[in-house]
Amino acid sequence: MDMDQYWKLEQIKESVKGKKLAERNVVFQRLRKDPALAAFLGFAITGAGRIYATGKGWGKLALLWILSLGLWILMLGWIVWIYSAWDGYKAAQEYNEALMEALEI
Repeated sequence: MDMDQYWKLEQIKESVKGKKLAERNVVFQRLRKDPALAAFLGFAITGAGRIYATGKGWGKLALLWILSLGLWILMLGWIVWIYSAWDGYKAAQEYNEALMEALEI
């Protein structure tokens, strides 16, 4: 737990001091995070579950990392796409040259 979370919890603790159990339960239900939703978000988007649960920590770094990785893969995809286009062009040229030789044109 980082300091921001610690101070937030301390503020909540102070705000419910002396309140009845039912009132504290209402505050808990309003502020709680659903672990199943956090797990789903973390599965769907790396780091999103941590961001949902805490708003801090490595979740933002993980999300940034996965976005960077996605961008890198996307860039690599463009390189493969461009290479594939060039390779097809060269293959057609070579085929045409071989065909011209075979036909003695």
